[in-house]
Amino acid sequence: MIRQRRAGERGHFDHGWLDTYHTFSFAGYYDPTQMGFRALRVINQDRVQPKEGFPTHPHRDMEIVTYVLEGALEHKDSMGNGSSPRGADGGLLGNQIGWTQHGSLLCWW
Repeated sequence: MIRQRRAGERGHFDHGWLDTYHTFSFAGYYDPTQMGFRALRVINQDRVQPKEGFPTHPHRDMEIVTYVLEGALEHKDSMGNGSSPRGADGGLLGNQIGWTQHGSLLCWW
């Protein structure tokens, strides 16, 4: 059964450089009633401060969909791939073999 979940019910963390809301259990947020929906495991709403980003971290067996509402971001990985979606734009990263997200995910406005 699909249940509507209000935005205020999501997990929220403000790390200074990253203001993030988690729909499902993720990272430091755990809610046993919100573990995902079928194969979908993560829906995060992230606001990253300009010229900041995530440290290098691994990915395997997942698809990553990014949609930029405003500003822009830059993504690079250890296989030499990258993208730079801008406001009202998106990107899809497929990963079945495993790679490392290289450097950072940078956002600017």
